[in-house]
Amino acid sequence: MDIAFKSMALHNLVFVIDVDYEDYESDHRLEVRNNFVKRGILYILLHYGYKYGFEKVRWGYKFYQARAGRNASIISRGSDFKELRHKTFEDFEQEFEARFDAKDKVCPSQQKQQSSKSASVQNAVRETLLDFQWDRPDITSPAKLSLRPRKSSRAGKLGLSQENDSLSSGRNVVFVVSRCPRSRAHLLDFLSVKDDDLPADVTEYILPKSLNDMLVQQQVVLHWIDTRSHFE
Repeated sequence: MDIAFKSMALHNLVFVIDVDYEDYESDHRLEVRNNFVKRGILYILLHYGYKYGFEKVRWGYKFYQARAGRNASIISRGSDFKELRHKTFEDFEQEFEARFDAKDKVCPSQQKQQSSKSASVQNAVRETLLDFQWDRPDITSPAKLSLRPRKSSRAGKLGLSQENDSLSSGRNVVFVVSRCPRSRAHLLDFLSVKDDDLPADVTEYILPKSLNDMLVQQQVVLHWIDTRSHFE
């Protein structure tokens, strides 16, 4: 006799946070920005917790530096989902603040000024998709754990209905927390290209097909939280 197991519907959230600081003119402006970032993340967590149940929300975070370039590694410990509790958020706040201590800062002259910020974002998202177990089931489910992408269909992609279900459910979500380009000048700086070299369609430069395929395979929805000041 076959027994059907039903796993608890979990909502997995990961915040990929840019800790680049050098463009801020003062420690006060940086502190204001950081407070807004922490409050925004807390607001999102509480929204999911109240909407779906705190026991059904798991979350995590990664830190990276936008100016570090393609070869930079993510500067964060751990890659496990955490329960949505007061203690886990306190731990996050402490680690977040530690990223801006003097000992962790890098002088502008030591950074690669010509490195692509877009490459840093892509690398951070890619590592996040690989590090976290997005398809980990609840203990009541007989499914096996796997860090590998799900097997695709014959066409090499998820079926249209499967992809739509993934996007509509939003059970796996990555939030990039960084400055978002708002103008042509911002976009040129983000991509590290000259004005004459900017293509008509920059989609592939911002989100390459290989990375988009990973998002689809892992059934992860990508959002961007812009931390740029409205006064800039």
